[in-house]
Amino acid sequence: MESWMVSVIIGALTYFSMLVTMKNKTDQHSLDIKEIKEKDERHKKEDDNLHAKLFDKINELNKEVSRHKVIIANSPTMEQVRNEFVTKEMFKQMEKHIDEKFDKVENGVDKILSKLEKDK
Repeated sequence: MESWMVSVIIGALTYFSMLVTMKNKTDQHSLDIKEIKEKDERHKKEDDNLHAKLFDKINELNKEVSRHKVIIANSPTMEQVRNEFVTKEMFKQMEKHIDEKFDKVENGVDKILSKLEKDK
């Protein structure tokens, strides 16, 4: 065989081996790309589910906040409570004052009754 024929054969073998290698690499890259796309789709579905769950939770929290706002709006203010009810200390003071008044009234009635008995 002549040297140029050996060179052509080596060149042809090199060319075919490069084609086979490139085809294998292209196939591998295609599989990798397909796998990445599938993972992306799964992640996207998981993200969509997560977003849906989060929005549901936010809606529940908004309803809860609305309920609390209604409860707070219907609750009396401190001023209303003060106007409507007296404190324990105020009640004790008023009770003591009223007891003193009744004691004075009783003493006055007793004096009147004793005077009436004397006049009989």
